[in-house]
Amino acid sequence: MTRFSPRLTAAIVILGGMTIVAGTLMPWMTLFGGLHTYRGIIGLYGRLIAAGGIAAVIIGILIAGRYNRTLRWSVGALGGAIFIFAAVLLRNLLMLVGNFRGDPMMIAAPGWGLYVCLAGSALLCGSFIVTADAGS
Repeated sequence: MTRFSPRLTAAIVILGGMTIVAGTLMPWMTLFGGLHTYRGIIGLYGRLIAAGGIAAVIIGILIAGRYNRTLRWSVGALGGAIFIFAAVLLRNLLMLVGNFRGDPMMIAAPGWGLYVCLAGSALLCGSFIVTADAGS
């Protein structure tokens, strides 16, 4: 059995948190063929997801300093909550873009931001796979 250090778990958590924050800074929706973008950070939901990403980075730093099973469980639950929240937002965004497709002047399209947030939250949930034994 391969043993991993808590630093690997912390690195995955920090990377996931930074990916989530980066996803909120990217465009979530574009209009007029990409001329006008709506970034996730401008709205309340994007700010909540960014706050979750910042919290994940802080928890990752705490895990790197001193491994704690409660922190690992909390970051997994945080990642699951962000994943579900971002998935619901993505579903609503796709429904909204589908409504705008009938208008030839809008040319609405989804951006990459929510997909990046989903990938980052999947990294947070995947931090459960990398286990760190107390003896390592």
